[in-house]
Amino acid sequence: IAAIRTADPRPLFEAVASELLDLVGAPRISIELAKQTTTSVEAYRHYLEGLRHLNRWRLREADSAFALALKADSTFALAYYKKSLGIGWIAPGLMEQGPLLDNAIKYVDRLPPRQQELVRGHVELSRGFEGLYLKRDTVMARERFLGARNRLARLVAGDTTDAEAWYALADADFHLAFNTAMVGSADSLAKYLTSSLRGFNRTIALDSSFHLAFQHLTDLYQRAATPRMLIVLSGDSILPGGLVEVERRIGTPEQV
Repeated sequence: IAAIRTADPRPLFEAVASELLDLVGAPRISIELAKQTTTSVEAYRHYLEGLRHLNRWRLREADSAFALALKADSTFALAYYKKSLGIGWIAPGLMEQGPLLDNAIKYVDRLPPRQQELVRGHVELSRGFEGLYLKRDTVMARERFLGARNRLARLVAGDTTDAEAWYALADADFHLAFNTAMVGSADSLAKYLTSSLRGFNRTIALDSSFHLAFQHLTDLYQRAATPRMLIVLSGDSILPGGLVEVERRIGTPEQV
């Protein structure tokens, strides 16, 4: 199956997918990627470029590429979503993220169900940060973080090989633990950080180029290595720490 070099590559993917489904006796389906993502080939190419930059921690380059994608198609929900995600890493740009989140939700219905859930999970998590830092409402923040992680947990349960969903779930668990009242409960903190640690490791196992996952892992390791911290790293688990009476459940001071 071939096409000229400047053509939209998505029909080629759809044709190959259809042939493979036919080969194994499965019913053919109409994917219609152009309708689900963007009808602009230019926007789609910029989006793919931005995605490569983002996953490899080239944040400024990613932001520029997503901006070009949105210039070519102002209704491109995935580009709004990924641009918002990148800005969250560059700086706490909550004011700048707001319009991006609004537009991601505005155009999300054209996406397949899986991508809709990824976008909605990211928006819910980001709204939690708005509640935390702009409105100073910790209850609202906790509800949004918890809502995001529960939505993403269902997504992972439906497909355990989805690296992007694993990353999003691990990210939600990380912030639910460290950015809400969980820090006041050693057991709850350890529970969600263990889920986060395993989620980031699962992301990398599925896609070693997913560099976004490495930053949170190094953060977890650094925090766990800090004396008198509330967490203790043990293999692929985070155990409650910090207080003497809590650490006694792990073992002797030497073992801790």
